[in-house]
Amino acid sequence: MIEVINNGFNFIFSPILELPPIIAETIIVALIIFIITLLSKYLVNQEKVKQIKAEIKSLQEKIKELQKTNPSEANKHFYNIIMLNNKLMRLNLKSMVVSLLIFILFFPWLSSVFLENVVIIIPYLNIKFGWLMWYLITSLTFSFLFRKILNVE
Repeated sequence: MIEVINNGFNFIFSPILELPPIIAETIIVALIIFIITLLSKYLVNQEKVKQIKAEIKSLQEKIKELQKTNPSEANKHFYNIIMLNNKLMRLNLKSMVVSLLIFILFFPWLSSVFLENVVIIIPYLNIKFGWLMWYLITSLTFSFLFRKILNVE
């Protein structure tokens, strides 16, 4: 089964895989993260997420003020923040499950394709980044960029 998936990805991404490893991996990671971000945008109710985040921020400001004057009242608001964070987590759950499935599909293939490659070497420090470190750096960067561009909460 894994071999079939790997062969399929090799066929689909064969033009990209002919590029230097750093460029190939960057393009593939950008595509994966774009798909995940796009799915997040449409699987998660963005308005509800904005509303909950605003409520949390408001409660945090109240807590900051109340901690100086009435710490016991501030503790009551902590519970409300926990409940709102729980709602937020449930809203994002579908998106996280889909992201995990995409990651499970691509990760073994990326490992098999880029495992032997040292993607980046920092001169004078002799630090070598393999495919996994480069994946982490690029995925975090692209995730941040695509979330800003697509206005995903």
